[in-house]
Amino acid sequence: MNWSAPIVLDIPADASAWMRIKTFLGHYDIRFYLSPGAYVDVGAGSLACIQNIKLVPSGEVGKLGEIGRFCEMHASAFIQMRGEHANDQPVNISFTGMPILDGVFENQGLEVLTPFSIGSGVVLSAYAQVLSGRTVGDGVVLGASAVLTRDAEALGVYAGVPARKLRSRRPFARWWDFDIAYLMANKERLQEIAADDARPHVYRQLRPRFVLRNEGNSITIQGFLDGDAVRPIDQAPPAVHSYIAQAFGATSSYWLADCWALA
Repeated sequence: MNWSAPIVLDIPADASAWMRIKTFLGHYDIRFYLSPGAYVDVGAGSLACIQNIKLVPSGEVGKLGEIGRFCEMHASAFIQMRGEHANDQPVNISFTGMPILDGVFENQGLEVLTPFSIGSGVVLSAYAQVLSGRTVGDGVVLGASAVLTRDAEALGVYAGVPARKLRSRRPFARWWDFDIAYLMANKERLQEIAADDARPHVYRQLRPRFVLRNEGNSITIQGFLDGDAVRPIDQAPPAVHSYIAQAFGATSSYWLADCWALA
């Protein structure tokens, strides 16, 4: 199969918007606004991981963190976004048990929020937790029920409470940076070629990020990044505009590994 060419998909008419977004945009880099002013940059293949981000501050503005490419996180695992309790201060609570004061003391008793950074090819096992502001290197595996309280080195396997490094994984090619068509074309022997880090692999080219926004009960496509500016999809090259239009329209659907390559 030519993975660089359009691939026709049979998508059920009642498929949810979230399923269509994951199907047609899940292999592209995304800037995802979790709230009106705060976003997370998510790499290709990791879009579903935004569901693992918990305790997002409602009034925060700017970048909350980043998740690399092709990460997998169990539904019960989570990345803690909200600052930890400021236990060195006299008042170390934010009065969440008093609805009449909801939001009034939102940042009271909490440590200053620090953006998190999750590398590529990271695995968070069942009930694993990454506490706020942590940096997790590429290829890290966090074991079941582990609680990561410190930064994790690339290719490390961590477990326990608090999580400690058990061992390092053997070096391999940065398969998460493979061109998506190259990755799919070699899916039957992916382990073999990824183990050979000296092989001349085909790596991805940088493309603009699509911008998505959580609207509460729905997710909308805001456009794409042009530098730091968000431009609407109708200003994208025709091939990109057409790809998005058909993916979320009523017509038959086709999948493209890289719609930007046709621009």
